[in-house]
Amino acid sequence: MAGESDAFEIACEVILSRTSLTGPQVRGSVRLALKEGGLRAKTVSTRQLLAVVERLMPERLVAQGLESDDARRVCDAVSTRLEAYTDPVQDIGPGSMLDRLDRAREKG
Repeated sequence: MAGESDAFEIACEVILSRTSLTGPQVRGSVRLALKEGGLRAKTVSTRQLLAVVERLMPERLVAQGLESDDARRVCDAVSTRLEAYTDPVQDIGPGSMLDRLDRAREKG
């Protein structure tokens, strides 16, 4: 879908290639994880998405039927791909965003 950040598109592409989930399932799961972290697919930076993939995405993938170990491997692959990407979007400092992710996790 046009208008999403490159980081979002990369994450979805990796998850789609490593699971049997459909495109809408993948995109919806990533969007839900972003929403839990107070972020949006259109504006999420690579650094922000890396934090979401590490802290929130494994649970989302398990909810979609993946085994916990498989979900972790998929998230590791997403992280590896995102770390190799040079994001043109200015990253905000991770401190406040990571605090938000921790609070979201505590609520859920």
